[in-house]
Amino acid sequence: DKRECYGPQAVVKGGDVMDCRETCAKLEDFFHSRLPFDELESFVEHIHSCGACEEELKTYVVIDVGLEQLEDDTDGVYDPEGAYAACMDSALNHIDEHLVWKSFRYAMSTIAFWFVVLAFLLKWKIGF
Repeated sequence: DKRECYGPQAVVKGGDVMDCRETCAKLEDFFHSRLPFDELESFVEHIHSCGACEEELKTYVVIDVGLEQLEDDTDGVYDPEGAYAACMDSALNHIDEHLVWKSFRYAMSTIAFWFVVLAFLLKWKIGF
């Protein structure tokens, strides 16, 4: 359920607030995979929740893909929808990979903690 958001803010998942002007200022960095990861998730959530910003991104993609084809003088298929989908898929995959690694690091830290506790308890028991 997309909301049209022409105002200064749109509320996204988790109660975070992303400013539409800030989102639009980051379109180029997002499309060219230069958006820092700490901003990526809130940017994608905002795009998914705000119809106006999603349209801005799609417009940017249409223009960028068109200009790139003109500069390269290619006769290939003009597919801005495919470029948009690829861009969003890449961002979502990057977010998913980050969450998997974050979970893995948490699991390894937990296991290491319990090994240290176990080693301490065994040393303490053997010491008596």
